[in-house]
Amino acid sequence: MSSTSARDRGAHHVATRRRAARGRVLAVGSVLAVIAASACSQLPGATGVCTSDLSWRLAPRERTLRVGETFTPELALFGCGGSERLSDVATWSAADARLTAVDARSGRVTALAVGQGTVTVTTERYGVRDAIVVTVVDR
Repeated sequence: MSSTSARDRGAHHVATRRRAARGRVLAVGSVLAVIAASACSQLPGATGVCTSDLSWRLAPRERTLRVGETFTPELALFGCGGSERLSDVATWSAADARLTAVDARSGRVTALAVGQGTVTVTTERYGVRDAIVVTVVDR
């Protein structure tokens, strides 16, 4: 199958889904179409989410720990004005590895040394990037 025929099929698929959803096409790739349906729910066979409608909650926004303490932040992603929970792969990191150790997959933060820094989370699919301010104090 040539890339031209794949693109044509994708455009046909989008047009068909658009009529069915009575929504609007936001972006079209060679195979992927992002559709915002008026009912704001995923149609069978449609993929993606309207990124202008994407929101998230990162908690806590800041945290103070004593050296040796740990905590695990939480990230929640939402689409459709906050009415639909989304899933994504998150990667967590510390701005200063001397201050905090961070498990890249779980986000678990361990305070190592006194100071202040950030722990950043980045998601794979939706490209969310946000940070938590972490302050570490003496025991």
